[in-house]
Amino acid sequence: MKIGIIGTGKLGGALGMLWATKRKHEVFFGSRKTERSTALAQVAGENAHAGTYEEACAFADVVFLPLPWHATEAIVERLAPLLKGKVVVDPTNALGVATDLLVVPATTSGAQVIQSLAPEARVVKAFNAVQSQNYSQPTFQRDHIGQVFYCGDDADAKGMVRELIEDVRFQPIDMGGLVMAHSIEHLSLVWIKLFREGKVVGDKTIINIISR
Repeated sequence: MKIGIIGTGKLGGALGMLWATKRKHEVFFGSRKTERSTALAQVAGENAHAGTYEEACAFADVVFLPLPWHATEAIVERLAPLLKGKVVVDPTNALGVATDLLVVPATTSGAQVIQSLAPEARVVKAFNAVQSQNYSQPTFQRDHIGQVFYCGDDADAKGMVRELIEDVRFQPIDMGGLVMAHSIEHLSLVWIKLFREGKVVGDKTIINIISR
């Protein structure tokens, strides 16, 4: 699979590294500052490439958007023509810059906003409720594998994302159509609140917390 990663933050770096080195997908790191994407690609090895956002989109079958919400809308709008027909994986939480509250209207979700900005993309919500460092250690308790919730309206796109979740050794939990992104994004707030208050160590997902 050819994966374009838009941004060089912790989440994109962690998953891109795993997909390139452990599962041998071809990964293209895209960045505003190409020296950052080049550095990641060098570490990831022969299956990794580096360049601009636009180059990453053109390269990819699947475009991964691990961006801060305050930057996401403008970047998606700019890249929309290049996202036509692509599977777009949205791991964002639409949080305000200085708050742990979602800033999109209560009747929608960040994923649905992205879909509206790139209407010809095939958007799937996933990877928004686990810290980046935990993808290297998905087994948090004995016989208990971490889960990743995902949802979308395109069955083929969801199948590809399911494979990517399994490739990092997490259990995919299909939540249905993209309308369910609203619930997945709100569920992430539970984890964020508990983490901020020191009530959970950094290697537990929401399901691990609830099922203890």
